[in-house]
Amino acid sequence: MNTKLFISILFFCLIFSSCDRDQESHSEVIQINLNDAKKSVALSSFLKNPNFILLKDSEQIPLVSPYQFQFKNNKIFVRDLDYNNIHIYSRNGEFLEAILSSGEGPKEFIQINDFFVTENEVIIQDTYLRKIIKFDHGGNFLSERPHLINNSRFAFSADKFLYYMANDPEFDGKNYIIEKDEKITAKLLQIEPELENSGKFLQSNSFLELGENQFLLYRPYTYQINYLDLESNKLKQSISFDFGEAQLTPSQHRMSTNLKNQLVSERNLVAQFISVLPTTNGTIISFLRGNKQRFYLHLSPNQNLHSLISEPENDMIPITLNSPWTTDGERIYYILNSIDFYNQYAKHFAEQNVSIEDGNIHDFFQKNKNQLIEDRTLLISFQVKDTF
Repeated sequence: MNTKLFISILFFCLIFSSCDRDQESHSEVIQINLNDAKKSVALSSFLKNPNFILLKDSEQIPLVSPYQFQFKNNKIFVRDLDYNNIHIYSRNGEFLEAILSSGEGPKEFIQINDFFVTENEVIIQDTYLRKIIKFDHGGNFLSERPHLINNSRFAFSADKFLYYMANDPEFDGKNYIIEKDEKITAKLLQIEPELENSGKFLQSNSFLELGENQFLLYRPYTYQINYLDLESNKLKQSISFDFGEAQLTPSQHRMSTNLKNQLVSERNLVAQFISVLPTTNGTIISFLRGNKQRFYLHLSPNQNLHSLISEPENDMIPITLNSPWTTDGERIYYILNSIDFYNQYAKHFAEQNVSIEDGNIHDFFQKNKNQLIEDRTLLISFQVKDTF
């Protein structure tokens, strides 16, 4: 072969290979030894400023199964998993509007597979009807279009849609698809062969915004977090957590729920992350070991430091908290049934003289006790301290 021709071919191969690597991101593995977790740590050592929001439902349209939350423009948008409705509240919990699943016709949807809220729009994906439909924040219909991609999650920014394929190899075996003007402009992250067609997984958080055109997604069936940039059409970074002998193999991730739970309990394993919640002071990752021991893993804002805490002691409020559920980028939120909060508060503070101060737990209880005894949704949120 001509030497110059060979060098030219080699040069172009290197260029294309380099571009491919750039597109596929920086990958990092963080080793986690669960035995090194800090114990007997107070919740107040890494969280502060508790806040309480009681979601005051409409009597005509009750919120039955709150599952997915988004926060935008001082409003709270809640997906009702059972009824496929979007409920909209003010930041203090007053009911404002609901976007209802109403049918299979034009300007209607019947199923919510995912939803995303922008500054002005509520975008809903209905895979059953194979459409994407948009409403304004007042619940008014804006537009709809066919949607034939069988993704599980999506985000929207910079006039582009970002889709997560949930290990469906339809698009050249890639897990992320970027679409603009209904044309695919990028395919990112090769699906691991052992996870191909592993199926969709219901999770409380979809793509989470990190800033303009920046998103984070935790991938089910893995211990991996992906950071994506819609402006550059790139997967910027992937962070995987290695729990050693305490984690599931890819094939074990695909086991039936009952068998997997049995295996996790018997071998004291980490099945998955319950939530991955980015905030201005770092990312809080919550998970269970052996389906019982609760952990909090904190990843610093620049992802170069991490701290691990096991079973923190709730010294802030006398209310049982499970794992944090969602985030607005500033605070992490726990979700409770209001009657459970009422009963625990009443039991703990029975016959005590309490100090009622503006915004504290006693002030909240006194102002809302008549509604707390009803079957409502309560959000308790905290800020993450800058010194974890």
